[in-house]
Amino acid sequence: MSESFPRKLTDREMDLLSWVLPEDRPGYAAARMLTRSWSVAARGRRGDGNYILAPEGTVVDVVSPLPQVLAYGVVETGTISTSVTVRERMDVQLEFEIVDNPAFGTAAEPRRWSYSTWLPSSVCPQCGRFPRDVRMSTEGNRLVVLAICMYDRRLWVFDDRSGVNHPVPVTNFYSELMSQTGVRDPRVALRPELLFEQMSAHADDDLARAFVSYNTRHAKIPADDPVLAPESRRPLFGRLFSLFYH
Repeated sequence: MSESFPRKLTDREMDLLSWVLPEDRPGYAAARMLTRSWSVAARGRRGDGNYILAPEGTVVDVVSPLPQVLAYGVVETGTISTSVTVRERMDVQLEFEIVDNPAFGTAAEPRRWSYSTWLPSSVCPQCGRFPRDVRMSTEGNRLVVLAICMYDRRLWVFDDRSGVNHPVPVTNFYSELMSQTGVRDPRVALRPELLFEQMSAHADDDLARAFVSYNTRHAKIPADDPVLAPESRRPLFGRLFSLFYH
């Protein structure tokens, strides 16, 4: 069905976007305000449910690389699950995606979960079990927490200043971890699933250093208040880790 642009957000779109962009956290509240002042200007490049919000008259950009994910959540209702994704603001546009997919199971009742609601020391929003928390600080002495859920095999990082939980891609992070620990054995270095399967093999300091290195290439925490990396105390760890998996 053809659509005319610009248009207002539908009631359903507004409800779902407001949910994954809670107003009590500054980083999400800034994007939430844009959903109230901007219009749906165009479709995105990812198919049904993918749209771009922008001020009226804006020529939208669908050529530049996609911004990083800002917020993500899922609504499970009966046999249908709906995923909601909002990406970081890019200039004067904000991209979101609402996708309905058949679910494999049947929920007893509707359920919503979103990483936007997570706080350090609380359970994973998806599975309800405690992730591993790796606590770091910045030069300005604010808290940054890398959360690793071995059950859902997901990573995210909490920014105390903005209140945002930024998703962290597993493969890219694991590559940094292998580099930081000096692991070169492909049976280990090329298997990112080992991050979850062998969680106890990774010390908090190694995980923290890997995140700091990752963050210099794919900024999740702004560079104006850098995350501090722990000093390395185990120069032989990479060789020992590799031997452990032989």
